[in-house]
Amino acid sequence: MLRSLKTSLILSAGLMFAATLAVAQSVEEGIEAAKNGDFSEAQSIWRDAASDGDIVAMRQLGGLHLSGVLGVADLEKAREWFLKSAEGGDAGSNLSLGYIYERGMGVPADTALAETYFARAAEGGSIDGLFKRATLVLARNADQAEVQKAVEDIRTAADQGQPEALATIGDFLRSGTFTAMDPVKAIEYYKQAAQNGHTQSLNTIGDMYLFAEKGAADIPSALVWYERAAAKGQTDAAYSVAYLLYNLPGASDADLRKAFDYASMAALAWNEQAQWLLGQMYLEDIVVPRNDYEAYRWLDLAASAGVIEAHHLRAMAEVALGPEQAAKAHEEAQLWFNQNHGQPHVHRLINNNVHTFGN
Repeated sequence: MLRSLKTSLILSAGLMFAATLAVAQSVEEGIEAAKNGDFSEAQSIWRDAASDGDIVAMRQLGGLHLSGVLGVADLEKAREWFLKSAEGGDAGSNLSLGYIYERGMGVPADTALAETYFARAAEGGSIDGLFKRATLVLARNADQAEVQKAVEDIRTAADQGQPEALATIGDFLRSGTFTAMDPVKAIEYYKQAAQNGHTQSLNTIGDMYLFAEKGAADIPSALVWYERAAAKGQTDAAYSVAYLLYNLPGASDADLRKAFDYASMAALAWNEQAQWLLGQMYLEDIVVPRNDYEAYRWLDLAASAGVIEAHHLRAMAEVALGPEQAAKAHEEAQLWFNQNHGQPHVHRLINNNVHTFGN
């Protein structure tokens, strides 16, 4: 009888292992289907796995509904799947719920609840969760012990290569927050953050060289880092390259042409200061022939985004154009605004939600 019981237990364990393996394989099959663009098939596979209790499949379903790849984003369904998965202890789903409540995605923003979910993600081994919870602690009225623990957690996340944590330690060292000010060490952390994918850190290093944070302004070094950042899609860095090269004493024709190209790149990506600079370039007849019409269009867009100087230069372009041509240029700028304002971008001088285009 004992031998029979052992045999039953072995068979039971084997069946459980086989079932677990089958579910894991089905989740992987869903991932392959999604990689191939067949999101409906991925959804079907993951639904079957989720019905068998697979929390990873539940998380993947939440991601499908959140991303909108099934046709339209369904934040409510996404949250429901993440909740089911999180109840089973999935760290990734807890992390996603933290972001949902932090950003108010389909629900009222609730940073306290977001902090709870980030903490659960951290307990499940998520370094991102550890970092995010720490940042929310520092953003609220926390006591000294909580602040100290949060800073320690950010250092722990940085030690494990979390890009935002590395950049945050760089910020601490740059500003002298929670530690002694050390710009040299700050740059080392920013470099590590950039190597791990935090491209904004490349722009920050450029700023530090330009703003003489290592002793004296170093424009050549600043340009090196700004160009690296611009190559990674940082539009602020592209504007900085354009501005510095355009205003560089004794700039060569090649420098001026590069300045124009970088200004154009950033302006098309909705950097309002680059739009202002591009308008100025069209007015000044230095790098490109004077073109009051193009100048007006770009200055019109920059003015709508809060660049005060753009209003002055736009008035000069309007005088040169005359009312009829200026009205046409305004219509073109309006059309460009309507066609392109939906692309992701951030304004520094105004709130994105109230950016409208008028006179």
